[in-house]
Amino acid sequence: MVKDKITNIKPKITDEAMDDPNSLTELWTLKESFIKYLGIGITMDLKKIKVKREKDFFEINYLNNTCYAKMLKIDNYYISVCQASKIINHLVIKKCN
Repeated sequence: MVKDKITNIKPKITDEAMDDPNSLTELWTLKESFIKYLGIGITMDLKKIKVKREKDFFEINYLNNTCYAKMLKIDNYYISVCQASKIINHLVIKKCN
């Protein structure tokens, strides 16, 4: 079932060789965070959004737009947050019961 979902969504977000569901989920959440950061919704080819892993954050680019993102994994959930600055010192996320 998971493999079928990966097969269906992978061509929409990347051309990279990526069969690991966790890596694909990470990439999806980063790209989704970026398009929300831009405020445009899913109106573009997601494969054109470039994600580069840096030491403590991700740099995400599309045309002349850049943001910097942090990603957290809580249990089986991935959370990605974009902002304009490379300096991401304070990100507090609390788990609700």
